[in-house]
This record gives sequence, structure tokens and C-alpha cells, in this order.
Amino acid sequence: SRGKDAPVFCEQILCDVDELISYLCGRFGKQKIILLGYSWGTVPGVLYARSHPERLHCYLSVCQCVHILSGAVYAAAQAAAKARLAGDVARAERLEEQIKDFCARKEHFSKSGFLAYSHLRDATCAYQKNATCKSMAAYIGTGLLSPDSDLSDLRWKLRQMLLPHAYFAHEEPLISYLGMDFDLRRLPPSFDTPVYFLTADDDRICPA
Repeated sequence: SRGKDAPVFCEQILCDVDELISYLCGRFGKQKIILLGYSWGTVPGVLYARSHPERLHCYLSVCQCVHILSGAVYAAAQAAAKARLAGDVARAERLEEQIKDFCARKEHFSKSGFLAYSHLRDATCAYQKNATCKSMAAYIGTGLLSPDSDLSDLRWKLRQMLLPHAYFAHEEPLISYLGMDFDLRRLPPSFDTPVYFLTADDDRICPA
């Protein structure tokens, strides 16, 4: 078993998903479920759909992560283009400089790279129509107000917001896998269960 302060790995998340599905099937007397993944949760979601199709009616993916770094750069480039069309040349140039700086980094998901990634995402939000697109701090704040949040959630969300270097050090195995190793384009395109991908032009995870 994993201690409460042990690092998180994607393999552990997949095991947790499998155990949760077993519990739900037993609780409700079902053989299969519908699995939904959102944002970075689409990474374990799509991996589970590939490895355990017999347990799913279908997999629904909302804002599927294809490759996080490529998606962030593509979304920022779209935002810069929209800024130019709107006549906001200064903002467009700032975004373009951030893109160049981010792409020039040798270690995108080092401690400083993780912060650069967060800043790039925040800057991208200004020219996306999605009303839920917020800064990282606002996004975390929304989570803190959820009626399902408890003290453990508060602890980790505040750690992410106030101590990003400590947060990165703890979550480095998972963050590195999500940011560097996972690339949906490298996986075979076929699935043995129905799969539905939902996305939009202003999706900052994987813009259409």
C-alpha cells in the first residue's frame, strides 16, 4: 500500500481506477460502466480504456490530453493569433515571447519549467472564450469551494498554490509522465470499446 505522503505514479492511479470500478460494479450489480475522463484525467482514462475494454460500456473523453507540452504551445499560439486580430499587438508579442522561452527550455517539467508551464497556461486564458478558463490560482480556489472538498484537499491545493516547488518535488514522477512521456499520438488508433472525444476551439488542453 502507498503511504499518504508517498509520490503518485500513473500505474497507481490505474490500479485505483480498476479497484473503484470493481467496487461500483459490485455495489450496483453491473458488469460494465461508462468511464469519463476530464483534463489530465483523460491520460489514465484513455490508458484504462485500452487495457480494460471488457469493463467499459464506453469511454467519454472531455478535453483529451494528447501531449501536454504540444497542447500548451498550440493553445498559446492560437491565443496570440487572436490577440493580433483584436489589435492587441503587445499582448500577442508577450505571448509569442513566452512560447519561445518555453520551447527553448531543455527541461520543461523541472521545478522552474513547471512554473513556466503554469504561467503560459494563465496567459493563454485571456483570449479563450471558455468561461471556465481561469488562472491557476483561480482554478485551485474554485476547487477549495467545492462541497466535496475536505481538509486533505485543502492541504494539497494550498501546497500547489503556495509551495509550487515542494508540490513539484512530491509529484515529480506523475508530472514528468504526464508532461514528457505520455503522447496519445504514439498509441495505436484503435480501441476495443466505444470511445468519444469531446473538445472545442478554445480548449486549452487540446484545442481543436
